[in-house]
Amino acid sequence: MASQELNLPALQLRGEKLYKTQMWDEALPVLQEYVERCPADARMRLRLAAMNVEIQERPRYALRVLAKMDSESLDQRLRRWRSKIEARARQMIDDGVLELDLGS
Repeated sequence: MASQELNLPALQLRGEKLYKTQMWDEALPVLQEYVERCPADARMRLRLAAMNVEIQERPRYALRVLAKMDSESLDQRLRRWRSKIEARARQMIDDGVLELDLGS
């Protein structure tokens, strides 16, 4: 089933399951679609950013994902996670990590 055919709760559930089982190639497009359709979901946005830093090695894209977040509304745990992702992305950029522009 194409993810576009799933309602938001089903899409979220699928993204969470794929993320938790580390099925990265399958999880990435599902998380991207979910975040596009539900941009206020901080946890899923953080997961997408984390995947782009750690798995895809796309720190600039991860920073763009994070920039669209309202950090003030995050609880302490999510703020710490966001800070770690952002710091890692900035370190990768400083280290000269190059990323391909995949159109996202």
